[in-house]
Amino acid sequence: MTSSADETQLSRFFETWKARKQSFDENYQLFSPHLSPRFNFLTLIAPGEVKLSELIAFLLDPKGDHAQGDLFLKEFLSLLLKEGIAIPSHQLDTGSAKVMCESRTDKIENDLRRIDVKISFGQNFGIAIENKLKEAGDQEKQLEDYVEQLQKCHRQWCLIYLPKNKHVGGIPSEVSAKPENIKKWKETGHYAVLDYSDIYKWLKAAESGCLSDRVRYFLKDFMVYCEQELRGGSEIMESSLIEKYVLDNEVNFSLAIGISEQLADIKNKLIEKLVNDLHGMLKQYEIRKATQADTGCKNGDDILCIRPGWKNFAFAIQFESNDYRNLAWGLVRVGNTLPKCVKEENQDLKTKFDDALGIKGKGNDTQWPWWSYFESQRWGREEWVAVLKGEMVETIADRLRLLDSKCSEFIDEIEGQA
Repeated sequence: MTSSADETQLSRFFETWKARKQSFDENYQLFSPHLSPRFNFLTLIAPGEVKLSELIAFLLDPKGDHAQGDLFLKEFLSLLLKEGIAIPSHQLDTGSAKVMCESRTDKIENDLRRIDVKISFGQNFGIAIENKLKEAGDQEKQLEDYVEQLQKCHRQWCLIYLPKNKHVGGIPSEVSAKPENIKKWKETGHYAVLDYSDIYKWLKAAESGCLSDRVRYFLKDFMVYCEQELRGGSEIMESSLIEKYVLDNEVNFSLAIGISEQLADIKNKLIEKLVNDLHGMLKQYEIRKATQADTGCKNGDDILCIRPGWKNFAFAIQFESNDYRNLAWGLVRVGNTLPKCVKEENQDLKTKFDDALGIKGKGNDTQWPWWSYFESQRWGREEWVAVLKGEMVETIADRLRLLDSKCSEFIDEIEGQA
């Protein structure tokens, strides 16, 4: 039970923070026209996974228009050495390295895969980077195929797995590579996991040796973008202000820790509110949170919209990561039993959904035949406030209605055959 003294301290904590935040906002309005502290062209273009791969490849290419030669490539190799990668540095001509995006796996049976970023030093050494900075799902045998391609092209090689945060989601799924293989690759210096913090370190290390002001400005923007992605989109200046306030004294720190410990429960209650709000708007469907028995999800944060008579499918809303980021909508299979023809059936459904919705979505060969991200993938404070105020439910309900009106007939046909 919370005492009145605790309530008084908590009230004072928020009131003082509110005053400091107001002062910060007033000063920001005064100086921002001269400094433009929030301006960042990377935020404006909102790069997806492919564009981020292209930006990384652009810097790594010694022949790139940045005109800094092999500066970025050498710093990247230094980073890999610190991560335990076995690099035959005495045999490498960094100046003639070839850097490619979407490099095809043309030496193996599955020759239609694309490696996000491939760095080739002839037959001596090859590096494959699997970009998961936008937390895309793993594909079946994806990393296994990349390693097979590297082994057939190079005497020595390494595979880099690049998630947003290596401490959260830094382990590839067993669908992509067997855990024992990943362990073996790592122990032999062939595998490492990097994330936004490592990209930041790489850019920072290269910045000091960069001779071009224009490229340095780009590096600074890229570093700020990496920080924002790690922080979940929060403003760096505001984050510093919060950090200073929390560490100001023991009482503030204790209260902040207490609030943070309750944050997951608070968000979970808001998700339950969202489910209830959706049920109120879409009364003809069964709306509920998924269980692991439904979809195999581990965090239970998928929201299912099940039409009457459906037993094997549901329209769904899913947070792609455990910390409520990257919201997607689509079609999910429910239940633990998949049909023998699931791959072909999913591919057919994806084509039909793409055509009916006019949206080129994503999909896989197992649980999710079709899905797409919401325009605002990252859920920050504005989205949570919208849930609290009951405004977010309209956006989500509109997507579910769109799926129902355009695509339900495809599922009705399959359900009728089951």
